[in-house]
Amino acid sequence: MVDDQHTASSTSASPPLHELTQPLISDDKLKQLYAAMLKRRLLTRASFLGKPTRSLMGFQEACEIGCTIDLRQQDTIAMAVSDPFATLRDMLQAHPQGALDQQDGIPIDRSPSVRVLQLDNSADRLMLATGVAFAYRSRTPDNVVIAFADAHALAEAREALFFAVAHRLPIIYVQQSGRPGKGDSSGKLKGSQPLTIPVDQSDVIAVYRVAHEAIDKARRGVGPTVIQSIQSAHQRGNSKNRSVYVNDPVEYMEKYLRTKSLWSDEFKREIEASAAEQVTRARATRQKKSPRIQLAQ
Repeated sequence: MVDDQHTASSTSASPPLHELTQPLISDDKLKQLYAAMLKRRLLTRASFLGKPTRSLMGFQEACEIGCTIDLRQQDTIAMAVSDPFATLRDMLQAHPQGALDQQDGIPIDRSPSVRVLQLDNSADRLMLATGVAFAYRSRTPDNVVIAFADAHALAEAREALFFAVAHRLPIIYVQQSGRPGKGDSSGKLKGSQPLTIPVDQSDVIAVYRVAHEAIDKARRGVGPTVIQSIQSAHQRGNSKNRSVYVNDPVEYMEKYLRTKSLWSDEFKREIEASAAEQVTRARATRQKKSPRIQLAQ
């Protein structure tokens, strides 16, 4: 069920009312979510020589991290080949639990190896991801697929979504927003389609809660879910008075951690140092092929 306090209408980082009625996300998990988002951003900046534009980065960290941080061994994430050399793919494959290690000060429960399916054509990527989910359903029902795409690709691959519903496939389609030149194609799907849950793309806590439930349902054989990452109305405006904490998921989460007395400057410095070390390693080995599913286009 979507968290009523952490949805597209979320506008502040003060403790939400749902904490009074729902189990809390642990303090370690909150810090882990922040650390993974910050590291994702730092690695992206390094990949683009320190000069990423807002449109290039897209403020997608909350959506990407919230949906993937709890993936298990042999789960699959479907993403674009054009993702920079030292970003989400490398984070998932180089380290457990969203690229966090012990030096970040976060306890790690296990060391999964996440499979990565890469193809730049979004609609084809969704169809292939659905095929992987079909194989999981038949052979390893506990595994899931997380497939990222925009609304246009979801509309193009609607037959794959219908197939996923009919066969209760363990796949979560993540519709990312804020992509330049992509219109909103939501509502174009007809017929039996997966449950679609909108969530504020700036709020990693909301994304994590929705993704956690969707993944759990998929593992239990209930079927697919579409997580629709959206921008709230105040984010689309051009008002100079809008808060950076609403627009920016990393800044938003930092402020939230401060309100819960979980923040320290040393914590942030440790994450930055870990990211710098990973950039150095990536640059030294970028000519080597990382283990991933290779697909010829």
